[in-house]
Amino acid sequence: MKSQRLFLDSLGEKLGIIEGDRAGWYKVTYQAVVDHGGSTLIGNFDNSLIKMLQNVYKDFEWDPLRFSQVPRNYWVSMENQRRFMDDLGLKLGIPPGDYAAWYKVSYKTIIENGGNTIFKKHQSSISAVFEAIYPEYKWDKLRFAQVPRNYWASPPHQRAYLDLLGVKLGIEETNASTFERWYQLTSKMTIENGGAGLLAHYNGSVSKMLSAVFPSFPWDSKRFPKAPQNFWDSLENQKMFIFELEKRLGIKEGDREAWYGVSDEAVASEGGDTVLAKYHDSLPSLLSNVYPDFAWKKWKFVGRSKLDPESTKALLAHLENALDIKSAADWARVSRGSIINLVFGDKKPSSSSKKSQLLKTLAEALKAKYPSTCWDNLATVNLKSKDRASLKT
Repeated sequence: MKSQRLFLDSLGEKLGIIEGDRAGWYKVTYQAVVDHGGSTLIGNFDNSLIKMLQNVYKDFEWDPLRFSQVPRNYWVSMENQRRFMDDLGLKLGIPPGDYAAWYKVSYKTIIENGGNTIFKKHQSSISAVFEAIYPEYKWDKLRFAQVPRNYWASPPHQRAYLDLLGVKLGIEETNASTFERWYQLTSKMTIENGGAGLLAHYNGSVSKMLSAVFPSFPWDSKRFPKAPQNFWDSLENQKMFIFELEKRLGIKEGDREAWYGVSDEAVASEGGDTVLAKYHDSLPSLLSNVYPDFAWKKWKFVGRSKLDPESTKALLAHLENALDIKSAADWARVSRGSIINLVFGDKKPSSSSKKSQLLKTLAEALKAKYPSTCWDNLATVNLKSKDRASLKT
């Protein structure tokens, strides 16, 4: 044990960990220990960095979740899963035992806080996660804020939703008289019960939805309430869809700015591909119609949604004003990072393709405004130092 401690003290010094700063080890990887001659030592602890540190530095209370990798099979333990959710609840301001507060927490929020593996353990179902971790509470699956992307494309998920809705409406599949109550279901009722994404999957048609999910029943289309013609042509239906989507994405009521971080793909995966098509696949245009009282800066959607020419011009004007650019040559002093920071702020997309899309859009705008300047390198290499030098020339 003394030799183990001496080795790790020495390794910590090499890696820049201040003496006594145990938390500094959270940034160290298994590979770093091996590369510095510690393969035999870590092998004594089943090749687990966490086990090694827990045994050698017993004076510190280690948090497995702060390491870049948790121990093998860590998430198999329901105790560890519950501990994670308890800690996340405190972080989100949810008191222990306030189970109902979890209905407002989105799938996306849990993923962004490190819960991806837990979801995989429970078939990517938010209701299954909470039913397993907090079995003492009776969960209502229809009250959860968000489902995973492409969730409604799955027939089993569609059936599970309608089974739950049927229970809520007092409908039994084995009872013909109660089963006919489905004829009374309206699109509004479906949306109000969390089924906007599923309904959108059938282009707003309740009869098509029920016929597909319950194909063995002899449906009579004439008995359904008159379906609205051209469902997505109705601004009211568009609004209902957006209101429901806000709940699923964890967007607080009235927080219009939060939409700048939402992509076309996120809306389409929730069943909004048809309504987006009404606006040429442009989320900014859809939102401008649904919320006309808000002064939308459409260029803020760059990298996440399709921009029209006017929005692209507005993006360029914003950047040139912020960077005090008077001519094409002034762009030579601008770095790629500064552009990304100015546009995305603290909501930078994790995908490099989104950042590349921003640079490509900007390149096209610059070519249009300064046609006599060669911008090829800007579009392909994204304003790296050698390209800025070339632009100066």
